[in-house]
Amino acid sequence: MNKRLITIMSLLLALVLMATACGGQATTAATTAAAGETTAATTAPLKDLPSLKLIYNTSTGHQLIAETVQAMWKEALGLDVTLENSEWAVFQETRNNGDYQIARHGWLGDYTDPMTFLDMWVSESGQNDADWKNPEFDALIATAKSSNDPAVRMQAMHDAEKILMEELPIIPVYYYTNVWLDNGKVKNYVHDALLGHMMFTWATKDGGEPILYHLGATPATLDPQLNNATDGAVTIQHLFVGLTTKNEKNEIVPGVAEKWDISEDGLTWTFHLRDDAVWTDGKPVTANDFIYAWKRALDPATGSEYAYQVYYVKNAAKINAGELGVEELGVKAIDDKTLEVTLEAATPYFTQLTAFPTLYPVREDVVSKNPDAWANDPKTLISNGPYKLTKFEIKNEIVLEKNDKYFDAASLPGTKLIFKLTDDDAAALSAFKTGELDIAESFPAEETDAMKAAGQYNVEPIIGTYFFSVEVQPREGNPEILQDPKFRKALALTIDRDYVIEVAQNNALPAYAFVPNGMADADGGDFRENGGNYFGSGDYAADVAEAKALLNEIGYKTP
Repeated sequence: MNKRLITIMSLLLALVLMATACGGQATTAATTAAAGETTAATTAPLKDLPSLKLIYNTSTGHQLIAETVQAMWKEALGLDVTLENSEWAVFQETRNNGDYQIARHGWLGDYTDPMTFLDMWVSESGQNDADWKNPEFDALIATAKSSNDPAVRMQAMHDAEKILMEELPIIPVYYYTNVWLDNGKVKNYVHDALLGHMMFTWATKDGGEPILYHLGATPATLDPQLNNATDGAVTIQHLFVGLTTKNEKNEIVPGVAEKWDISEDGLTWTFHLRDDAVWTDGKPVTANDFIYAWKRALDPATGSEYAYQVYYVKNAAKINAGELGVEELGVKAIDDKTLEVTLEAATPYFTQLTAFPTLYPVREDVVSKNPDAWANDPKTLISNGPYKLTKFEIKNEIVLEKNDKYFDAASLPGTKLIFKLTDDDAAALSAFKTGELDIAESFPAEETDAMKAAGQYNVEPIIGTYFFSVEVQPREGNPEILQDPKFRKALALTIDRDYVIEVAQNNALPAYAFVPNGMADADGGDFRENGGNYFGSGDYAADVAEAKALLNEIGYKTP
């Protein structure tokens, strides 16, 4: 469609200016006709749309997007949406508890298989903030997890995504890119296409000085089994290492396990642990440390939102549901340095899962003394990775220093890392300009052109999706219309994704499905390209007309 002729400032000052934008003019005749035809065919009087609230976490980028979408919904549908922001920890708790109507959301792949985007929406998933439930979807995901046939499992995931996009408890907006500023002083850091953040295990800085990195908001926890956010995961991946890990090329390589054997049927994996794998206090890492961590993640009393990442192990899902005791998990310590794992079904990408934080080992004797706070205190956090925690100061900084006891410490530079903690984009940019940050991954969008001109702007695609989550279950104070898939589709159709991306200045790709590009299908092609789009015609005017018709059909007025 044609570019809208409004500026960001005019958007913020007056929503009415959106009505004079080129895209708005282009839709007027078609949408009025569609609304008139539908209204004429409706016998009952059409109702006014209820007002809604959209929540987002404090960030100038999220604010711009929320205000832009707010204006689009008002212009296209006559929908009044109020905005509410809160700092990250409060926002995250609110969204996790389902205490919202519409919420900003985003998801980055945990591994390179479509399952990492789809199984979060099964009925009992701890990540299913929309509280959406569909038995057919659940059954398809179960088929995809249990099948050894790549064609069968991939088709099941295509079919599951279709259901998800027909009911739209989530509304995709764009596929992520990661944008960051770099002053050029840090060498050999790695951009992680899954996390969308940086890994500094191999990094150095001019003069041997500490690397100053803008992590973002303060992580709620550095506990591998309790963390559910990217900021925490980035830190944890510097502090801990699993059976497998990633190298400087983002490839999965041996970690604590120096090798492993797989049975012919793919169900039994035997991991052989390194003799030189030890904790920061010098005690050896054992098979039982992994068993304790995995059982802890699955124990319903722990409340691990990522427990489902362990579901590939025999009986794990039933344990997490409270149907079996943790002693029934399909894991066994043959001896201190040999771990046997029995899976529910053959899982070729299991070594990607064992590199994920939820499956990292932790020490029972350490955790049991202070289960709620052990991981955020340098005095009690015992880790086994390339770094150790030496400081954790909320809303200020996390400091990591080289762990000389790490099995590969001799080959790593071990540059001191200082992760600065703020969700204030303007403050981050100011710190970058004054040299208090070497790398900043969040800054005001309006500074993009200046940073490009200075040669400090970087952008890379990542495997992730920015979207809105809709609370679809009946809740006190939530309008009934949120439960209607036709209403949710109308919301999806009336987001001009190209314009959102233009406002955000993030070089993203518009999303008309949930699973992003970058993951292989059964035929070797790209899963997203094979699946195509699920809504949207490519003509915004036509999409607005369809959205109005949908609302009229379910009994609501539109402009």
